[in-house]
Amino acid sequence: MRLVTFDPFRTLGMPGASYVKPDLYPQHLEVIRSADWLLFPEYRQVNSLVYAHRKRVFPSVSSYRDYCRGPTGAGRQSLYAQAYLPVDRDLRIVVIGREVVASYWRVQAEGAFLNNLAAGGTLESTMPGSTWRCSATVPTCSSSTDCSATAACRSRACARAT
Repeated sequence: MRLVTFDPFRTLGMPGASYVKPDLYPQHLEVIRSADWLLFPEYRQVNSLVYAHRKRVFPSVSSYRDYCRGPTGAGRQSLYAQAYLPVDRDLRIVVIGREVVASYWRVQAEGAFLNNLAAGGTLESTMPGSTWRCSATVPTCSSSTDCSATAACRSRACARAT
Protein backbone atom coordinates (compact mmCIF):
# COMPACT_ATOMS: atom_id res chain seq x y z
CA MET A 1 0.00 0.00 0.00
CA ARG A 2 1.41 3.39 -0.99
CA LEU A 3 0.91 6.05 1.69
CA VAL A 4 1.66 9.76 1.53
CA THR A 5 1.59 11.80 4.71
CA PHE A 6 1.34 15.54 5.09
CA ASP A 7 2.16 15.34 8.83
CA PRO A 8 5.31 13.32 9.52
CA PHE A 9 4.93 13.46 13.31
CA ARG A 10 1.58 11.66 13.26
CA THR A 11 3.04 8.88 11.12
CA LEU A 12 6.39 8.33 12.85
CA GLY A 13 7.33 4.69 12.64
CA MET A 14 4.77 3.94 9.94
CA PRO A 15 6.71 1.93 7.36
CA GLY A 16 6.54 3.06 3.76
CA ALA A 17 4.84 6.42 4.32
CA SER A 18 6.29 9.15 2.11
CA TYR A 19 6.23 12.74 3.34
CA VAL A 20 5.11 15.66 1.20
CA LYS A 21 5.27 19.15 2.66
CA PRO A 22 1.69 20.54 2.51
CA ASP A 23 2.72 23.79 0.84
CA LEU A 24 4.61 21.94 -1.88
CA TYR A 25 2.09 19.27 -2.77
CA PRO A 26 1.36 20.67 -6.27
CA GLN A 27 5.01 19.97 -7.10
CA HIS A 28 4.58 16.31 -6.08
CA LEU A 29 1.42 15.39 -8.00
CA GLU A 30 2.93 12.18 -9.42
CA VAL A 31 3.62 10.89 -5.89
CA ILE A 32 0.13 11.90 -4.80
CA ARG A 33 -1.54 10.31 -7.84
CA SER A 34 0.27 7.03 -7.22
CA ALA A 35 -0.69 6.90 -3.52
CA ASP A 36 -3.43 4.63 -2.23
CA TRP A 37 -4.08 6.85 0.80
CA LEU A 38 -3.21 10.44 1.72
CA LEU A 39 -2.72 10.84 5.46
CA PHE A 40 -3.44 13.96 7.51
CA PRO A 41 -3.79 16.59 4.78
CA GLU A 42 -4.41 20.13 5.94
CA TYR A 43 -8.01 21.28 5.81
CA ARG A 44 -7.33 23.63 2.89
CA GLN A 45 -6.08 20.64 0.81
CA VAL A 46 -8.99 18.27 1.37
CA ASN A 47 -11.36 19.46 -1.38
CA SER A 48 -8.62 19.48 -4.02
CA LEU A 49 -7.28 16.06 -3.05
CA VAL A 50 -10.65 14.35 -2.72
CA TYR A 51 -12.72 15.96 -5.48
CA ALA A 52 -10.15 17.10 -8.07
CA HIS A 53 -7.61 14.29 -7.70
CA ARG A 54 -10.11 11.61 -6.54
CA LYS A 55 -7.88 10.45 -3.68
CA ARG A 56 -8.81 8.80 -0.40
CA VAL A 57 -7.81 10.80 2.69
CA PHE A 58 -7.46 9.91 6.34
CA PRO A 59 -9.13 11.17 8.44
CA SER A 60 -12.29 11.17 6.36
CA VAL A 61 -13.80 14.24 4.70
CA SER A 62 -16.70 14.17 7.16
CA SER A 63 -14.20 14.30 10.05
CA TYR A 64 -12.77 17.51 8.65
CA ARG A 65 -16.23 19.01 8.20
CA ASP A 66 -17.29 18.08 11.75
CA TYR A 67 -14.03 19.42 13.16
CA CYS A 68 -14.41 22.75 11.38
CA ARG A 69 -18.07 23.16 12.28
CA GLY A 70 -17.53 22.14 15.88
CA PRO A 71 -19.84 23.15 18.71
CA THR A 72 -19.72 26.84 17.75
CA GLY A 73 -21.54 26.48 14.42
CA ALA A 74 -20.59 26.40 10.75
CA GLY A 75 -17.77 28.67 9.71
CA ARG A 76 -17.00 30.03 13.16
CA GLN A 77 -13.70 29.60 14.93
CA SER A 78 -13.26 28.71 18.61
CA LEU A 79 -11.50 31.09 20.92
CA TYR A 80 -10.14 29.99 24.26
CA ALA A 81 -9.31 32.70 26.78
CA GLN A 82 -7.76 32.57 30.22
CA ALA A 83 -7.14 35.25 32.79
CA TYR A 84 -3.53 36.43 32.91
CA LEU A 85 -1.56 34.49 35.51
CA PRO A 86 1.38 36.47 36.93
CA VAL A 87 3.82 33.56 37.00
CA ASP A 88 7.44 33.58 35.91
CA ARG A 89 7.83 29.86 35.15
CA ASP A 90 6.07 26.72 34.02
CA LEU A 91 6.74 23.11 34.94
CA ARG A 92 7.39 20.48 32.28
CA ILE A 93 7.19 16.81 33.20
CA VAL A 94 8.35 14.03 30.86
CA VAL A 95 6.48 10.75 31.36
CA ILE A 96 7.28 7.50 29.56
CA GLY A 97 4.74 4.78 30.22
CA ARG A 98 3.83 5.35 33.85
CA GLU A 99 7.22 6.62 34.97
CA VAL A 100 8.35 10.23 35.36
CA VAL A 101 11.76 10.30 33.69
CA ALA A 102 12.49 14.02 33.84
CA SER A 103 11.05 17.31 34.96
CA TYR A 104 12.18 20.88 34.79
CA TRP A 105 11.04 24.45 35.24
CA ARG A 106 11.11 26.82 32.27
CA VAL A 107 11.89 30.22 33.82
CA GLN A 108 11.31 33.56 32.06
CA ALA A 109 14.15 35.92 31.32
CA GLU A 110 13.95 39.22 33.21
CA GLY A 111 11.17 41.36 31.71
CA ALA A 112 10.08 38.65 29.26
CA PHE A 113 6.63 37.18 28.76
CA LEU A 114 7.54 33.75 27.36
CA ASN A 115 9.36 30.94 29.14
CA ASN A 116 10.84 29.46 25.95
CA LEU A 117 14.59 28.97 25.78
CA ALA A 118 14.56 30.68 22.39
CA ALA A 119 13.00 33.73 24.05
CA GLY A 120 15.78 33.95 26.65
CA GLY A 121 14.30 31.67 29.30
CA THR A 122 16.29 29.15 31.33
CA LEU A 123 15.71 25.58 32.50
CA GLU A 124 16.07 24.48 36.10
CA SER A 125 16.10 20.88 37.30
CA THR A 126 13.44 19.56 39.65
CA MET A 127 14.52 15.92 39.86
CA PRO A 128 15.79 14.83 43.29
CA GLY A 129 19.59 14.66 43.46
CA SER A 130 20.01 16.70 40.30
CA THR A 131 20.54 20.43 40.31
CA TRP A 132 21.42 22.14 37.05
CA ARG A 133 20.52 25.17 35.01
CA CYS A 134 20.57 25.62 31.23
CA SER A 135 20.42 28.89 29.33
CA ALA A 136 19.45 29.75 25.78
CA THR A 137 22.72 31.49 25.01
CA VAL A 138 24.39 28.15 24.27
CA PRO A 139 23.18 24.93 22.59
CA THR A 140 20.95 22.60 24.56
CA CYS A 141 22.24 19.21 25.64
CA SER A 142 22.44 16.46 23.08
CA SER A 143 22.93 13.79 25.73
CA SER A 144 20.06 11.36 26.20
CA THR A 145 20.81 11.32 29.93
CA ASP A 146 20.36 14.08 32.48
CA CYS A 147 21.92 17.35 31.34
CA SER A 148 24.30 17.43 34.31
CA ALA A 149 25.53 13.90 33.61
CA THR A 150 28.27 14.73 31.13
CA ALA A 151 31.04 17.24 31.59
CA ALA A 152 31.10 18.06 27.87
CA CYS A 153 27.41 18.86 27.85
CA ARG A 154 27.68 20.82 31.08
CA SER A 155 30.51 22.92 29.72
CA ARG A 156 28.47 23.79 26.60
CA ALA A 157 25.05 24.46 27.98
CA CYS A 158 24.63 23.88 31.66
CA ALA A 159 26.02 24.94 34.98
CA ARG A 160 25.51 23.29 38.33
CA ALA A 161 23.35 25.34 40.63
CA THR A 162 24.92 25.97 44.00
